[in-house]
Amino acid sequence: MEITPSFLHKLYRGKWELRVRVPLARNLHVFYTPGVAEPCQNIAADNTLVWDMTNRWNTIGVISNGTRILGLGNIGPEAGLPVMEGKAVLYKYYAGIDAIPLCIRAETEETILAFLSAIEPSLGGINLEDIKQPDAFNVLTEARKFLRIPIIHDDMEGTGIIMLAAVLASSSMAGLKLESEKIVLLGAGSANMGFLQLLDELLLGNIGNVIVVDRDLVYNSENSQQHWMGNILSKTNKLGSSNLEEALKGASFLIAASRPGPGVFPLEYLRNMKKPNTVLSLANPVPEVSREEACAMGVTIYGSGRSDDPNQVNNSLIFPGLMLGLLVTQQQYNTAVGIEVAKALSELAMKKQRIVPQMDSEVHQFVARTVVEHFSKKCASKENASMWAEELNWRMNRK
Repeated sequence: MEITPSFLHKLYRGKWELRVRVPLARNLHVFYTPGVAEPCQNIAADNTLVWDMTNRWNTIGVISNGTRILGLGNIGPEAGLPVMEGKAVLYKYYAGIDAIPLCIRAETEETILAFLSAIEPSLGGINLEDIKQPDAFNVLTEARKFLRIPIIHDDMEGTGIIMLAAVLASSSMAGLKLESEKIVLLGAGSANMGFLQLLDELLLGNIGNVIVVDRDLVYNSENSQQHWMGNILSKTNKLGSSNLEEALKGASFLIAASRPGPGVFPLEYLRNMKKPNTVLSLANPVPEVSREEACAMGVTIYGSGRSDDPNQVNNSLIFPGLMLGLLVTQQQYNTAVGIEVAKALSELAMKKQRIVPQMDSEVHQFVARTVVEHFSKKCASKENASMWAEELNWRMNRK
């Protein structure tokens, strides 16, 4: 019998399960009725005690409606559940976070927002995942206005941060200044827009050398309002490129996050890029350009989103540590912390002559510590900053 991914998923019947933490056998009267009434009353008198008396401090929801699963499209909430389970496993394995995969039947922004509001009392944080645009962007923006817990969108924040880290490292190793180089983004979805959002703030709005191509549309100041990030896109393409072939001439970077599989564009276009150059081909499960194809076209540095690639430019390097830092501080994510994490990761990677670090527990602890230190610098209370540091150390050292 062939050992396929489907066979293994069926063999294990899913990838996660719940475990009991307390000695239940002789203490049922303590941890359930009648003893459980006492903490209920305590929390009723002071809602903040829920963080001390329940697992809310370490519980997040990985939430999707199945409308944009990987590069597979709108395949529904049931079909998206294996991805959300996988995300939950990575949260637990790398950051010790109890993540609950929640695939919901909610097709409108209003329905998703209502669900987030209703479930907030049970969660310490929320990871939005694989929701089609512009719904995901709008939900994220609106939810941050009323949620009292951190919420991230994994493709925008997670992928955007690791993309920026890879670009910072490769540009530094090549001796390039980002504001002077042509950067081509193929695809205008969550990942590339998350990266562009960070780059816009990093370069103080000086992103005229960035060209965004989505299928046959090249964004500029005239047509940018067709997109949900029109204000930022209006700053791009001051060079006046009208197609991908033209855009890639003299480009130092191609960041492709469009649709999976070969044939997205003629590979010969890559020969016209400036040397040295960097190509990040991030479509999953099959990148737009393979490593072998990129090397044949003279590409200098190559990375993909695949976990079996030496340069894994994948959000899995980011989200466990990012959420851990946000859970500890209970601060809302912003682009400033995203840029700081990207800079720190690029420096860490370059120490080993890489554009991104290797996937291990240490990199996630590094990300979490960077997040906590960022908010500690912004915190007026030294006592809170000290508590955050102690909490993070306790979380990272607990078994």
